Amino acid sequence: MPKGLFFPVIETERLSLKPLAINDAESLLEIFSDPEVMRYWNTPPWKTLQDSLDFINASNDSMQRQESLVLGVYLQSTGELIGKCMLFSYDAESKRAEIGFGLGHAAWGKG
Repeated sequence: MPKGLFFPVIETERLSLKPLAINDAESLLEIFSDPEVMRYWNTPPWKTLQDSLDFINASNDSMQRQESLVLGVYLQSTGELIGKCMLFSYDAESKRAEIGFGLGHAAWGKG
């Protein structure tokens, strides 16, 4: 997978943000099949592993085209995937994008 602006790895003391991989599909499904997590999302809760795989593939394709940035949010201490964050609707000319994130219910309220 190419590195650089659209494929970064960002690390903090508690978290690691990096592109999603196919082996994240089951964890993503667990998070984004939860109706509470998806309450304010623009799509219904995911139902199948294929929903996760499609999301991962579409995200990586979009990053290859430099149209969006989608990173998994992982705990440094365990490597557990706890959510995702995104920059999308990227406009290179105006240097603007929208930001969004989704975290598993277990990660809520942790600061």
